[in-house]
Amino acid sequence: SIIKELQKTGITILLVEQNAKMALSIADTAAGIVKYMRKEDKRRSAYYHYYTDEEWRDVNGYDLSLDTSKYGIDGAVEIVKQMIPIILRK
Repeated sequence: SIIKELQKTGITILLVEQNAKMALSIADTAAGIVKYMRKEDKRRSAYYHYYTDEEWRDVNGYDLSLDTSKYGIDGAVEIVKQMIPIILRK
């Protein structure tokens, strides 16, 4: 995939989706949703830190960061496609 090819060059792209539907399907209450999301954030943060020795929420560690809740998956893919030539010129 194009993302894997970019990673080989040392470029990091982060796609973030605020997946409320998933949280709602797992938790019955607002407190349960918050607990689930915090647990997932901790898991993702630990995984990222383990493999990169960087902090997951530090935007300086990424070449491109997109919030898919604003652009949708298809919109984010289009943005990434448009950015690839610019990123590769670095």
